[in-house]
Amino acid sequence: MRKSFFNTANKFEPFTALYGMGASPNQVKAAVIQLLNPYVTDKTRLHELAVSALAGEAISVARLSSQQDWKAILDTCFAIREKAIAVDDRRAFELMSYFESAITEAQKQYSLLVVFEVPKDDLALDEFSFELFRTLGVLIESSIQPYIKEIYCLQIASAGGIVDPIAVAAEDFGQVCEKLEKLLKDATFLTPDPWGVRVNQLRNIAQHHSYRVQGNSVVATYGRSQPPKRVVFTRSDLIVLAQELVSRLGALKSSRAITHLNHIEKLGSYLPETAPHRYNEATALAASFATQGFRLLDLTVTDIQATAVLEDVAPGEGYLRPVHCSQFVATIASHFPSVSVQVRYLSNGHHSWTFEASAQNLERVMQLDEPLRELAQIVTFKKEP
Repeated sequence: MRKSFFNTANKFEPFTALYGMGASPNQVKAAVIQLLNPYVTDKTRLHELAVSALAGEAISVARLSSQQDWKAILDTCFAIREKAIAVDDRRAFELMSYFESAITEAQKQYSLLVVFEVPKDDLALDEFSFELFRTLGVLIESSIQPYIKEIYCLQIASAGGIVDPIAVAAEDFGQVCEKLEKLLKDATFLTPDPWGVRVNQLRNIAQHHSYRVQGNSVVATYGRSQPPKRVVFTRSDLIVLAQELVSRLGALKSSRAITHLNHIEKLGSYLPETAPHRYNEATALAASFATQGFRLLDLTVTDIQATAVLEDVAPGEGYLRPVHCSQFVATIASHFPSVSVQVRYLSNGHHSWTFEASAQNLERVMQLDEPLRELAQIVTFKKEP
């Protein structure tokens, strides 16, 4: 996998910074629980999964909670989902199930956007606007659109209405956005302030290249009116606009993921089997490791082996931290089964230890109720010079 992906992912997680300020693992876990407590209904499950499966959602919720309007969008998404389930859980689960494949693909597309993201700071304004609108066009079309169509269906279901997800999936994105905007109390959900341009119109600007550079501004036109509507962006405006769109995607994604967790006993039987994308798995692993004071620097996955490079951001004396890191062999095996796993442990910039387990041994141990108890028997420890 490309190291640029991990560099980008590591920029947005707050947990290793907490370790750098002297926080303990228990304090970091408590911070995760506090962030997610309003949203996760099963508190026992929250405590069990706080630093593993839920770490990525904690990062997202932390970011969204940093601004009141972003948190309001997150809360709106949760409210729509929970109300739809309360009105008719069977129908709500059917709607979620229908969009599962499209949303899995949307997550893959977003991961690939991150993978191929290039630095834009040194670009001239014409190059910068071209690159940014290209990215925003793909972000909206491939990643945001399926989530919005799903939330539109759930909004109708939450009011006891009847909706055909097949028809909505095929419907023009602009029409869906227009209908959803009328149903929502918060217009900024689909139309970020202060520009007043709805997400489907932003997509059209990007896809049709209907913008031009004038001095220090980017002037875009959109809509079918004559003359077309006009909006002016500065360079900093475009950066903020990208952040606004990514935040909306984060609200849609996290509300969905946590709602799935809250109702997995019933919802699970409705969901189709989908193969997770390797970058999605890597994102989840990076978040989980970060909550425990380790930064994922690289991950290579082949047909026979997964190799991870982990940096300890809170190294200590003795063997406690290396032993802790060795347990990630099992974590990685749970995401990439049927391959051997190697973990390279870096401390103070030095490759200190290598931990490894074979695919055959991992397959046997991972079937146990408590695999960590047997893990020490199958993982080899190699002290590096």
